[in-house]
Amino acid sequence: MILLPREYNLLPHFCRELLTLLLPAECPVCGRSLRWGESTLCDGCLSIAFATQPESRFDLSGLKQVESACEWNNESRSLVRGFKYFYRPVLISRLLPLVEESLKLTSAQIDLILPVPLHKARQRMRGYNQAELLGQLLAQILHVPLVSQNLVRVRNTGTQTLLPEAQRRRNVSGAFKTVDPAALQDRSLLIVDDVITTGATLEEIAAILPTRQVRAWTLVRRLSDL
Repeated sequence: MILLPREYNLLPHFCRELLTLLLPAECPVCGRSLRWGESTLCDGCLSIAFATQPESRFDLSGLKQVESACEWNNESRSLVRGFKYFYRPVLISRLLPLVEESLKLTSAQIDLILPVPLHKARQRMRGYNQAELLGQLLAQILHVPLVSQNLVRVRNTGTQTLLPEAQRRRNVSGAFKTVDPAALQDRSLLIVDDVITTGATLEEIAAILPTRQVRAWTLVRRLSDL
């Protein structure tokens, strides 16, 4: 039985967990059966996903630096898809050492970590926010507090995946707000998301934050071909 991400996310959480246990799992890239302790990708393909680390970006408005752990390829694409739509808790522990090794932000001053929020309707359907899970990883590595309630998405903007750059910017315009701006005033902030393509979402968030000390980290960088 093959379930598409949308169908999978419509299932109750306990059904997803049961399917994870009962259905045979194969690596979506190489096709090898996953061994005990592996999740989403086999060890070999997961290593390939992290083999090439992109250079930091410094050209986005309002952001001092944007760092990503992986380039977009077959392996990292499958990693993001599994992380976003077929979440399994063991994947978090597998990512921890790889993210830690790839991280270049350890010398930067960071006071708080802010995950890019999902709209509450989408988070209810998915059951979790993948950016928040990644933020928890970085909080553990950097020993910096994660703040997941101060930045909220006030419009359910839908996916950015198939939109051209100009429409991406219109799509996220006015989509976010801060609940307590004073708590972020003049702090050094790190925004966390799963993928960066054009950077429209990160720039929109940086524009509403009450500080000029804003950096960002994403799991994957996808060069825009739109």
